[in-house]
Amino acid sequence: MITTSRAAQRALKAALVLALAAPVAVAGIVVSADSAAANTGCTLVARQPFRSGGVVRGYGGRNGCGVARHTEVRLRRHRPLWVDDTMDSVTFTVTNGERQVRHQSPAGGESFHTDTISDGSPRIRSTSLVW
Repeated sequence: MITTSRAAQRALKAALVLALAAPVAVAGIVVSADSAAANTGCTLVARQPFRSGGVVRGYGGRNGCGVARHTEVRLRRHRPLWVDDTMDSVTFTVTNGERQVRHQSPAGGESFHTDTISDGSPRIRSTSLVW
């Protein structure tokens, strides 16, 4: 039996996940493989934010998944040459589902996008809303 260090095991697992995941971006949606066979076809969703009155709303989550994972959806405001501001976020554990994030922003002239992050998958970002 061959024994390996935990660091070597993590490196091998990361390389395998990267090789299998090979994310493909399609109109704000990224399709990625999850570690379990039950999650074949599992997608992370980050929908383009929209404005309703003075409120900017975005949606994100997971669809087509077979295993529940810790997921976070963020509504972010673009800041040129700086780190984007997180205006709202929601964290939840879900197999399939989406959650809303929102921010009161009556001023206009700003750019917003939605990020979705889930355990074992790369972060995805929606197209931006500019108004």
